[in-house]
Amino acid sequence: MKKIVQLYIKGFFISMMITLLLEVFIVRHFNLTYGAIEVTIGAMIMAIFIAAAKWMFSLEKGNSWVNTTVGFIILLPILGVIRRLFGVLVFRYTFILYAFGFVILIIYLILLAIVHHKVKKETDALNKMIEKKEQ
Repeated sequence: MKKIVQLYIKGFFISMMITLLLEVFIVRHFNLTYGAIEVTIGAMIMAIFIAAAKWMFSLEKGNSWVNTTVGFIILLPILGVIRRLFGVLVFRYTFILYAFGFVILIIYLILLAIVHHKVKKETDALNKMIEKKEQ
């Protein structure tokens, strides 16, 4: 339970930063304002998806490629939440949503590379320990 709460808190922080940056951009360029309660609720919903994707990604059971693909599919509804939160007026062009999807994909790939590097480093350390013990 503690791990799930930590994942949610980290996801909430990330989603609040995303919504804050989007809101600043929208206020400056379109002169539209949104209520803090609506933005916070949207960030909470996005945090649920982020925590679920991170949990799915970190599962050790099953095939890692399947876990990665399902984790990315879990992240996709965030685009709908952002569109619902900030309105169709702002996101009237479809390519903007695809651009956000692309940004999410890049962030996800960066996280994947970091975790892969960490796992590889731990595996090398364990292999060295096994070699020392055998000698």
